[in-house]
Amino acid sequence: MKSYGMTSQTKRFALSCVTWFIVYLFSNTAFAAANTNTETDPWYFLYSVNTLDRSIGSYLTQPSSGKVRHTGHRLTSQFPTTAIGHPSGRFLYVASKVIDVIETFEVDATTGRLTLLKEKTVSTGRAPHLFALDPQGRFLYVALRVGGVAVYSIDPQDATLKQVPGSPFAAEARTRTVFAHPNGRFVYASNAHSNSISGYHVNQITGILTPIPGSPFFAGDDTPVVPPDPMRDKPVEAGGMPFSVTVDASGHYLYVANRMGASLSAFRINPETGAISPLKGSPFSTCFDPYTAKAHPSEPFLYVLCYAPDTVTGYRINPENGQLTPVPSVRFKTYGEFPTTIQFEPEGKLAFVANYHTSNISVFNLDLKTGALTFKELIQSRLSPMELAVINKPAIKQRNTTHYLAVASQDTLTLYDMKDGKQQAIMDKKIATANTEKGPSAMVVHPVQPIIYVANKTAGTVSAFRVEPKSKQLTPLPGSPYATGKLPVAIAVDTNGWYLYVVNQGSDNLSVFALNHSDGVPSEIPPSPFPVGKSPGSIAIDAAGRHAYVANTESDALSIFRYWSTVSPIIDNRIRHKVFPKTGKKPVSVAINYTGKFLYVANADSKNLSIYESHPGNGHLRETKASPVHLKGTPVAIATHPERAVIYVVTKDPGVIKVYRRQDLTGAVSEIQTKAISGSEPIQLHIDSSARNLFVVTKTGLMKCPLDPVAGKLISCTVERLDIIPTAISTLP
Repeated sequence: MKSYGMTSQTKRFALSCVTWFIVYLFSNTAFAAANTNTETDPWYFLYSVNTLDRSIGSYLTQPSSGKVRHTGHRLTSQFPTTAIGHPSGRFLYVASKVIDVIETFEVDATTGRLTLLKEKTVSTGRAPHLFALDPQGRFLYVALRVGGVAVYSIDPQDATLKQVPGSPFAAEARTRTVFAHPNGRFVYASNAHSNSISGYHVNQITGILTPIPGSPFFAGDDTPVVPPDPMRDKPVEAGGMPFSVTVDASGHYLYVANRMGASLSAFRINPETGAISPLKGSPFSTCFDPYTAKAHPSEPFLYVLCYAPDTVTGYRINPENGQLTPVPSVRFKTYGEFPTTIQFEPEGKLAFVANYHTSNISVFNLDLKTGALTFKELIQSRLSPMELAVINKPAIKQRNTTHYLAVASQDTLTLYDMKDGKQQAIMDKKIATANTEKGPSAMVVHPVQPIIYVANKTAGTVSAFRVEPKSKQLTPLPGSPYATGKLPVAIAVDTNGWYLYVVNQGSDNLSVFALNHSDGVPSEIPPSPFPVGKSPGSIAIDAAGRHAYVANTESDALSIFRYWSTVSPIIDNRIRHKVFPKTGKKPVSVAINYTGKFLYVANADSKNLSIYESHPGNGHLRETKASPVHLKGTPVAIATHPERAVIYVVTKDPGVIKVYRRQDLTGAVSEIQTKAISGSEPIQLHIDSSARNLFVVTKTGLMKCPLDPVAGKLISCTVERLDIIPTAISTLP
């Protein structure tokens, strides 16, 4: 029989086919893994204690995806210093060391928003500084800076605090931190000015503390320290100054950061008595100026925050002897200044670091096998975050869903139902209509209440409507419509729902309204309106609600507003304004990314995209080296993904949607997708609050593009049939 062998050319062809198939198989497997649907995975609440801002910032975080989303802030008493979440997930306790009180906030299980329970506020009288909670949520322990530990019993029903008999309990000079042992039987406090640790046994019925035999325990470091440059001239004392105390997840070992000693004191805990004894080799050298030490809640890792180099140093804890070995890469840069605390979400996959001086939060992915941290993002916070707290119970409603589409057209506001799941045109799902005034040009939805605000360009007013919860009819708010400047063309609300901003193109100014907390009715804030540049046309507000940016189309410049409050968001309002240097030619649209770090400006006449880095404190802008980014078409609108480093730009000539991904901390972007726009010229871009859909308003209709939940890319785009020609749209959950 004749055999037919393969020629060398045939072999090469066959080999290339096999290779191509393997590459295809693995690349698609990797793609599928990378695009795992995380929509059903739990979200948790994170809170930042913003001392100088007198507020608590609230965030949603999802461990599986690494997403962090700013959801607003809540004012507190003067200069809050610490907060801690109750194990039930229903309450957050906040302390103010200036007026010596502890406030109790109720946590909304769906949104994480905080409601102050005024009747539960208690006075400590002794400068409360940091908290610890009994693992079962029975007792709250408070480190008092004047020296001592206060103990409060917690009512299991309504979280009412009641000081236990004998509280506060004596400690030594300058009690700095307090930590509750995982078994709930012991409590330890660091005394910074006496180089000691006070240990206590906890009565499981009453919460009364009694000293552990041998307490207080020496915890300082007698070795003199020479600070690194550029801090040679900073006087350093020997003696250690134990500043922060923590216990590992197993409950076997206790560690103390000695701030003036650049060292860690390490102890073994007697499981019967709670007494501590130094480990061999303790104290161990660590980074300079260690401010906080915290053990991972479930894995054998220890992390130390250091002021001088602005880093996190990580260690693996040997479960047999408590000895420390550096994790891979050892020190991790925070990219912020003056890190004060580190916190972990309940699954332990993400770590958060509060940076006091730069008013931001560093987000790290945490490898549960090695303990190594991988820097992920910087999230802007309110002013001077001192402490972070988490709620260990997942949010009840993990993700918003868009239920309604609001469309403005021909002096009318129309509401469409998008949740019924029926396969029919949007125009057949109309459920309510209401009359606006002449020329509706832009709209925005209140972030908390079902209220729609519509800017009426021709009339020079804002109309406001409440969506009734049962009938879904549109009811005008009392006093609607409200006068603005001339030709209002853009409108925005901060994430808290406290302020409404209206850009008046015809009068070159910005109208600012305070929104009533109960009914959303706006009242203009004197001396509003505020002057801006020539022919303003777009506005963006950072997620923290601290800065507003207005694009002035004929001035080729941005106007920047900075807001802060000292007592009340309505009683005491101060807004500062400054026109900054030139952008590209004719800036028509502005957007800020979800972290608050980068600002993007679409310039129509120069056909490019300007990229700026925002200063977290004053909002000042610095154009990045990656700016500008050339565009083939004329940009019309720009938007940023609320949870991802993705930017969307709509252009005309040609009519396309361009999708960019921000690459790194420099703000550089790379194009990842281009999608043609069906129909006529685009005029507006909108992403719904659920981050599931992108809408493009054109001169003749509406285009809807579902978004990939992981990559943020456009999955597909369809033209939605409407019985009206939209001039502005928005969506409601």
